Amino acid sequence: APYRALCARYGAHLCTSEMVNAGLFLQGHPTSLQNAAMSESDEIASVQIYGTQPDDLQQVRCVHALLGTDASIHTYMH
Repeated sequence: APYRALCARYGAHLCTSEMVNAGLFLQGHPTSLQNAAMSESDEIASVQIYGTQPDDLQQVRCVHALLGTDASIHTYMH
């Protein structure tokens, strides 16, 4: 979050999270959860989710929406 805040301060239009594996996120892996977390200062943030299972990607989108985050979600399927 500090890096995203710095980028926003200097004019970035969109700041992204690190890549988050959908399967690990759904299993509650601490690093995946931390990488997907956004703070209130991340006003122009996007969470990047990747995986191989379309259902996992959709579930992560739903969970993120239920958490009430304003960050947009970008998914990548391999």
